[in-house]
Amino acid sequence: MSTTSFFCFGPEDSYISKSFAGLTYHVHSQSLHQLLTSGTVGEVHWASLGPIIESWVLSYKSVSGGNRIVRGVSTPPILRILLDTATPGPHFRCFLGPDHSFIAWSPNFIRWNNLPLDLEVCLQSWLTPAGWKAGPPQLVTWGSSSTFFALSTYGEIAYKFALSMSLEMKWPIFQETVEEWNAEGAFEWSDLAYISLDATTEDQFIAIRNDGTWAGSIEDTASETLEGFALNFFRLYKPRSKSKAGINTNGGTSNSNNNSNTNTQTPSPNQNGTLNNGTPHPPATTPPSQTHLRTLYDQWNKDTTSRLAAAIPIPNPPSNPRTRTPKKLQVRNQN
Repeated sequence: MSTTSFFCFGPEDSYISKSFAGLTYHVHSQSLHQLLTSGTVGEVHWASLGPIIESWVLSYKSVSGGNRIVRGVSTPPILRILLDTATPGPHFRCFLGPDHSFIAWSPNFIRWNNLPLDLEVCLQSWLTPAGWKAGPPQLVTWGSSSTFFALSTYGEIAYKFALSMSLEMKWPIFQETVEEWNAEGAFEWSDLAYISLDATTEDQFIAIRNDGTWAGSIEDTASETLEGFALNFFRLYKPRSKSKAGINTNGGTSNSNNNSNTNTQTPSPNQNGTLNNGTPHPPATTPPSQTHLRTLYDQWNKDTTSRLAAAIPIPNPPSNPRTRTPKKLQVRNQN
């Protein structure tokens, strides 16, 4: 059984994800959807979605027991030729990017095409005539504007954040996450378990560390999906339940040390205003009326509302609001 978890972003808010919670997906490709619902796919090993709807790759074990690699009709032509002759198996990996770019590897081969220049230079520097100097790639992912992240098997990393023509950062949330993790003295990038960048939408990504810390960015409506993947990446997530005291039928808190045979009696007052044990009986007090309490509450509520309203600053509207803003999600160690 394959225990590999992955999350792949696709065009128009599509995705395909596998974790210990199972396989989930929202895909626009009719051919991929038909394959996933055909009943012939037994276990998905790996999947990748390209920026074009019919550009996709699915590696799986069929219900009949054989491994297969299937791809969409718009998958890059060079990759289609490669996949038609590749030996399928659970260790096959493939990543698709903008402009028909891709990288694919298995224990028997590695091939890439049209990668961002800096990413290709990085991979070439890891590879020497004698073999992999820094180890073969473990994770390679890139998005629009040549933003990328690469991690080798030996823990070597390379990444780049793209700038716009006005030198504004195009992936600010991703950059912020990398800088925050770099600032942690005890963190090493070899402890990165998984990372994936969106090839179609800027600043959408997911990154997970071996200690359970994760960070991601996605538009608001899909935040629960991304969070569910991160929480179930290593194992099936079980929410921690807080211990609660048992409640008895009388509305009080039950105590396991109580003896059911114990009969506790309360001393009753006698006619002279003292309890039977000699303690003076407390004088009776008249509780405030409901009208008086309501008046006090209304005054307190009015004063509190006024003070809170005065303390809240009025934000200035953005000069150029985005219709879809990725939402940053970050959770510290959940193990």
